[in-house]
Amino acid sequence: MIQERFIFEGFLLFEKYTLKLKKMYIELKTIEDFNKAIKNNKIALCYFSHQKCGVCQVLKPKIEVLIKSKFPKVQLFYVDTQVSLEISAQNSIFTNPAVLIHIFGKEHFRKARNMGLQELSHVLGKPYSMIFN
Repeated sequence: MIQERFIFEGFLLFEKYTLKLKKMYIELKTIEDFNKAIKNNKIALCYFSHQKCGVCQVLKPKIEVLIKSKFPKVQLFYVDTQVSLEISAQNSIFTNPAVLIHIFGKEHFRKARNMGLQELSHVLGKPYSMIFN
């Protein structure tokens, strides 16, 4: 019952914020852009996927809603793994979707394929509150 309620409330939250979303993801195409993005942001979330991945296309806006609603100071970056092969290879990303979270330039979290929004929220919660509160 609690899980059903959470799913329903999460869906309502998703519906509420998708109408207000601006493009939050910054697309990275070169390894130099990637390195600058990681160094210049306190917390950076990099989302790796490509256009032909159905799961990736569904998960991407949900991550965007989560970040906008709970962690607005986290910067989102997007890497198309079919276009930016160098960035993917340099970070050992060989499957989609994948998420890398960097805090002060250091890799803090890595997850590929099977991930949930609750897990991302949990991983970002403590460092976010320590840095921005």
